[in-house]
Amino acid sequence: KSGKRINDIVKIKKFNTIDLPIIDVYEGKGKFKNSLGGFVVNYNGKKIRVSGQLSKNDRIYYWKNKPIGSIAEIRFKEKTSKEKLREPIFIRIRDDKS
Repeated sequence: KSGKRINDIVKIKKFNTIDLPIIDVYEGKGKFKNSLGGFVVNYNGKKIRVSGQLSKNDRIYYWKNKPIGSIAEIRFKEKTSKEKLREPIFIRIRDDKS
């Protein structure tokens, strides 16, 4: 039948990661007001805003203790033809790198 869903096939999306320096942070909006909205990282001289699945406590902590100069691991789908990262998402701060 046309349009029938097949449950035997699993679609796997490939993602890449890159380590980039945090150069700034930005404040959240709505329920994240007065806490971290996300990080600004430097990618080839361009400022990229990234956020991710951060807990409320992490958002408050990083807003008060801005990790400027730290290295962030960023997950992205691909690099575009204009040298941008498609779907960048913050994964973690790399404590093992500085």
